[in-house]
Amino acid sequence: MNQRRTLLTALGTASLANAWPALAQPAAKVWCVGILPGGPMLPRQYQWDAFLKRMTELGYVDGKNVNT
Repeated sequence: MNQRRTLLTALGTASLANAWPALAQPAAKVWCVGILPGGPMLPRQYQWDAFLKRMTELGYVDGKNVNT
């Protein structure tokens, strides 16, 4: 009877140890923003500069999560 308890305890402990990584939180999603402008950029440079400035204010980093 004692061997059965030892075996059940060992199996229960092993199953909990294997399930432990599944309880971890998943990695946070990294949002990526890309812009595809149409036509020549020079006439609309002020719009592009304003867009990048606002994205920086919101915490986005050029080259990391804002693809220019």
